[in-house]
Amino acid sequence: MSPGSEDESMGRDRLTGLPDRGYLDQRLKEEVHRAVRYEQPFTLVAMQVDDFTSIVDAFGRSAGDALLVKLAYVLKQGIRESDVLVRTADADFYVILVQAGRDQAAAWAQRVREGFGLSFEGDRRFAGAHLSAGLCVCPTEAITAYTVMQQAETAMYEDQACYRPPA
Repeated sequence: MSPGSEDESMGRDRLTGLPDRGYLDQRLKEEVHRAVRYEQPFTLVAMQVDDFTSIVDAFGRSAGDALLVKLAYVLKQGIRESDVLVRTADADFYVILVQAGRDQAAAWAQRVREGFGLSFEGDRRFAGAHLSAGLCVCPTEAITAYTVMQQAETAMYEDQACYRPPA
């Protein structure tokens, strides 16, 4: 796929300008094929803002939108040109980290979490905002687009269950 056709064929999230779920599905299939055939691993990182609905309920939709736009910016700053960043739902983001194994992806996710937290310092609306993340490495942990997505999401929900908001 040429760089020009990439932009023409994908839908975009209106708020963040990021590609949408259809693009993620397409690219995930391509990356799984590449990973399996050429033994070039990638990691899918599923990320979600915990308690996003509570933030919107307490401070309004515009506050939620501001949080999502800022998170998209933090994520964009943290990826390489070869990586893929997508927003699929309210507070759900996915990143395909091309040619990255589990250790590299886990370190990346931690840096993003720290950057996310720092970007809201001093803004009481987002004081408790936390970013959960789940990882799945292809082809070592899963070899279909469906199982890669499923395992990354399951790991994200497990991470969410371990999070305890500050009292």
